[in-house]
Amino acid sequence: MYKVGEFVFDYQRAELGHQGQVKKLEPQINELLKLFVENPGQLVTKEQIIHLLWPNRIITDDAFRAVIKKLRRSLGDSAKEARYVRTLPLKGYILIAEVSVLPSKARPLNHLRYRLLSIIALILLVLFYLFSGGTVIEPKLEALTKVAGSEVSPSFNSKLNHLLYSHRAEKDDYLQLYTKSLESGEITQLTFGEANFANAYFSYDGSKIAFTRSTATTSDIVIADYSPQTGLTNYDTLPQAVSSQRYLQSWRANGQGLYLSDAKKPLTPQGIWYYRIDNQTLQNITSPGGNGGGDYFARESHNGRWLAVLRNSDSQSHELLIQHLASGELSHITLLPKAFNRLVWQQDDESILLSSFHSDFAQYNLTEYELHTIELDIPHLNDVFYGCGKHCFYARQHNGNYLDLQYLANPFSENSVSHFGFHTQLGAQDFPIMDKISDKTYFVTKQFGRTELIAADRQTSRVLHTFPRDSDFSALQLNAEGRKLAGIVDGRLFVFDLEKDAIKFLTTSLEQVTTPVWVSNLDNLHYARLEHGSPVIYRYELDTQITVREDVGYFAKIKVSSSETLLLDDALQAWYQKDGKKRLLAKLQSVSSNRWLMRGEWLYYTTRKENLAYLERVNVYTGAIETQFLAKNRYRLNFDLSTDAEVMLAVRSLLAQSDLVKIEY
Repeated sequence: MYKVGEFVFDYQRAELGHQGQVKKLEPQINELLKLFVENPGQLVTKEQIIHLLWPNRIITDDAFRAVIKKLRRSLGDSAKEARYVRTLPLKGYILIAEVSVLPSKARPLNHLRYRLLSIIALILLVLFYLFSGGTVIEPKLEALTKVAGSEVSPSFNSKLNHLLYSHRAEKDDYLQLYTKSLESGEITQLTFGEANFANAYFSYDGSKIAFTRSTATTSDIVIADYSPQTGLTNYDTLPQAVSSQRYLQSWRANGQGLYLSDAKKPLTPQGIWYYRIDNQTLQNITSPGGNGGGDYFARESHNGRWLAVLRNSDSQSHELLIQHLASGELSHITLLPKAFNRLVWQQDDESILLSSFHSDFAQYNLTEYELHTIELDIPHLNDVFYGCGKHCFYARQHNGNYLDLQYLANPFSENSVSHFGFHTQLGAQDFPIMDKISDKTYFVTKQFGRTELIAADRQTSRVLHTFPRDSDFSALQLNAEGRKLAGIVDGRLFVFDLEKDAIKFLTTSLEQVTTPVWVSNLDNLHYARLEHGSPVIYRYELDTQITVREDVGYFAKIKVSSSETLLLDDALQAWYQKDGKKRLLAKLQSVSSNRWLMRGEWLYYTTRKENLAYLERVNVYTGAIETQFLAKNRYRLNFDLSTDAEVMLAVRSLLAQSDLVKIEY
C-alpha cells in the first residue's frame, strides 16, 4: 500500500482513496500506477508502459494516450498543470508526487472513514425505506420466450423485430431453429430432422441466416435466405475445408461474409478468420501467440468500422481488443476483470456489452476508453445477445440445474451391478471421484452463487472448501490412500489435505499447468507445465516439497509396472512403452485426467462425436479398441471407475429450463 501525494493506493485491492472516498481502478490503470510508484521521480518510457500493458502487441497512439489520460483523471491531474504525472516530450513520463510505503496491515484513515460513511449511509437508506414507504428500484426482467424446455444460442434482428434461437423440449431432443416475432408473438419452427441446428445468426439486414448443422458424423456451416413469410430457402453449405475445425462466429456487417474462429486444440491458440461468400476465400484476421487460449469471440460493429474480439492471453488474463477495420490498427486494448465469453455492440456503436457464464456483465465505452461493470442481482443470467438501449439488453436465463452425477454399471462389464443412483443436488456437479477405500465421493458443485469442493457418502455431504462463484476447475484427483486431493482451479494446481482440512497451492497464476496424476503408492504428484508451447512433466514430492523437472513433450505418464509406462504426448496420443520401445494405443480428445484412466490392462477414455457421447477402452497389450454408447447431448464427459471397474460414476447433462429475457436497469 502506498501514499501517493494526497492519495492512498492499494494495489492488491486495485483501489485509490482520497478524502474519504475510495474508487476501484481498472486492471490496466492499476498496473500502470504500480509501475510509477515503484519508480518515483524516475523516467518511465513509452516502451516500458507498452511492454507492461500490451506485451507483444502493436497498438495505436490513441490507445496509449487513453490509458495515460485515464490515470491522470483518476488522480485529478492534467498534462498542462501536472501535479502527479509529468510528460517529458519524446522521452516518457515521471511521477513527480511524493511516494511513501504504508504498513501492509494498516488501513488508511480515509479508507476506514469511507467504510464508516458507507455503513451510516446504508443504515439511513434502510430507515428511509422502512419509515417513508419508499421503494427500492430493482432491475426489470421481462420474459421474451415462455416455452417449456431450453432456448440456446439466441440472436435478434431489430429491423425485423424477430428473435432467433435453438430450442429443445427434452434433453434428448434435437435442437431446432425457431423465430419469434416480438410484435405479433408468433413462433415459427424453421428446421426439422435428425440433426442439431444451433449457433444461428441473422445477417445485419435480416435477409439471411447462418447456422451450424451437426449430426453424429458431420458438422456443416450453412447459409440460407430468410423471410418471415417463407422461412429458410436457398441453402448454401460452406466448403468442408473452410468449416472443418472452425466455429461460426458472426456476420460481416455488409452481409458479404462470415467471421469464424478456430476450434479449441491443446497448445494452439484460437484465431479469427473471415470467409468471403462470393469467391469462397478464407482470410486469417488474428493469429495470437503465447500460452493462452487465443481469440474465441468476434463481432463487427453495425457501421462496419470496428471488429471487437475477446482474447484469452494466458491462463488467467482476458482482453477486449477492438480493431479499426479500414486501417487494421488495434485502437482499443482493455484488460478484463472477468472471463467474459460473449459481447454485442449497442445500436449506436459507441459501446459494447459483455457477459460471462457466471452472470457477470459490463459495458465498454469507446469514446471514454472505460469499462464499467453492471451490478445485477439476477441469478443464472448469461449470453447477452442484443443491446436495446443505454440501460437495456436481451440475454438468456436458465435455472442453474444442468449437471448431476450418475452411478451406473460400467458399459463393458458382464456382471450386474446392484447399486445405481444419482447425486441430485441443486446446481451443477462435476469432476466426480470415487474413494477406492471408503464409500465417499468427491466432486465440485456450483450453486448458491459459489463453487464448492464436496465430500459425500450415501447419506450426507460436507463442504471441504468454498471458492469464488466464477472459479474454473479443470481437474480433480484423489491419491491412492484417499488422504489428499489434487486439482486445478483458475489455472493453479493445489493439494487439499483431507485429514487436516487444509488447502495448499503449488503453482502461481502466471504458470499454465494441467493434467495432475498421483504417482501410485507414493506421496508424489505428476503434472504438466506448458513451456514455450510444449508440455513438460514435473514431479512434486509432498514430503520434501521439492519439484523435479522430468519429461519434455508429454502431458502425463503412468507406471503400469516397473518396466511399462503409459504416456500421453503433446498431440494427445496415448502410447504404451516397455523397455524403451513405444507403441501407439489411441488418440484421446482431452488432456484432462478426469477424461481417462487405467484399470487393469485397459485404458478407458470418453469421446464425443457431435452430440453423442461414448466410453471407449484400449487394451495396452493387444491394442484392441472397444466402444460403448453413453448418451445423447452429454457435453461434460468427466468420469471415474471403481477399483474393480464394475461401477462408473459419470456426469449427466440435464435440460436446464431457460428463457430469453429483456433486462432494464
